[in-house]
Amino acid sequence: MVYAIRPSFNAGNIRPTQFFGIMSSILLSLALFPQYYEIHRYHEVKGISIPFMAIDLMGGVFSDLSLVFKAKFDVIAGVAYSLVVVLDGIVILAAVILNPMTRKRRRQDSQTAVVDADGTGVIQEVCTEHGSKTVHKSVVQSEDEGEAQTRQQGMASVP
Repeated sequence: MVYAIRPSFNAGNIRPTQFFGIMSSILLSLALFPQYYEIHRYHEVKGISIPFMAIDLMGGVFSDLSLVFKAKFDVIAGVAYSLVVVLDGIVILAAVILNPMTRKRRRQDSQTAVVDADGTGVIQEVCTEHGSKTVHKSVVQSEDEGEAQTRQQGMASVP
């Protein structure tokens, strides 16, 4: 593409280079929409490296700062760099907020209490992880007799 637009650029026409600057901003914005969809769908940030996003965000910040100290501010480049900062920042912020909430919800879901069908006892299932196995412990307690029976069952954990 450089060779295709170089003659018009040398003649003073900057529209083709502006077009590519604007298209890069649009494509950059569209590139993170699948990640935003997954965040919305699963209510957590997964499948993306948070350290990479932080480094990418810092690159956008320093690129914006480099434009501030130039003699003439390039608006199109500033928009592209600012989009990187905002879009990466939203993903990082979502990870900071949603991932601990999801871990807490999963931990609570693994500890459930259910009343027996006849209403005589409580079944409580507690999941604890031991290495590569998850141990399910069911405690059945009869309200009338005050007895407790415990049964353990080992099963491979599902990632």
